Amino acid sequence: MKDTRARIERIDLLNERFISLELALEDPSLKMIKPGQSLLARLGDRSEEFPSWALYTREQWWPVGVTDRDVLRVELPRRNVYEVGQVVQLLGPVGQPFRFRPRLHRVVLIAYNTAPTPLSVMTPLLVSNKVNVTLLLMGEARSYNTRHLPPEVEIIKANDRLEWPDMVRTMPEADQVFAIVGRDDELGRFKELYQLMLAHRSEIPENYAFGVFQSTLLCGVGSCDACTLHTRSGIKRICTDGPMFDLTAVRLGPQLHS
Repeated sequence: MKDTRARIERIDLLNERFISLELALEDPSLKMIKPGQSLLARLGDRSEEFPSWALYTREQWWPVGVTDRDVLRVELPRRNVYEVGQVVQLLGPVGQPFRFRPRLHRVVLIAYNTAPTPLSVMTPLLVSNKVNVTLLLMGEARSYNTRHLPPEVEIIKANDRLEWPDMVRTMPEADQVFAIVGRDDELGRFKELYQLMLAHRSEIPENYAFGVFQSTLLCGVGSCDACTLHTRSGIKRICTDGPMFDLTAVRLGPQLHS
């Protein structure tokens, strides 16, 4: 875990709702951050001043790779105003890297009522390793513009009833499934997806279906207990043990895990 600074060098428009920032890092080791790990950021200005009230208002930023100019790129919603030259205080890397099964052939990524950014960061790695990738967009995620993703990624948009063509084949043919849902009701949304998978599989084995949790992170080191998650093996912390958790181990409801 490092507490360091970066400077915004470039701002690009990805689509109507998202931008990418290129960050020149004070600590170049953060360029080795892995898919699944994130950064906690707070903004200063060109004079490197940080408002006193910003101490506990860090944003979670998801890196999406290093550019050919050797700077770190992150993808963000267009909810704030950013400027070239602006200084950012960064804390990270936060969390554990995504874990993949050996000899993967097909991975299904599901975004339900939220942007798929934390999942899409893994697509270049999977595609480069000849893994077939399907991105399934549900609910509000259907409005996410995917033009900047690798062309090899199959894009599917579910209808309002969470149905799509060939849905009876999508889950059974996947070696692993990674899902992310809206923050308004993470456990409830993950429960919906778990039941959807059960409808098309006889069982959900361990290390098959993973939820990527986006709870608000305050300290990033597991000391504040703001991001605890109840699992069958006890309480876990999303910032240190996550963000991905095997959904067969998360306490989603008594009727799902007997």
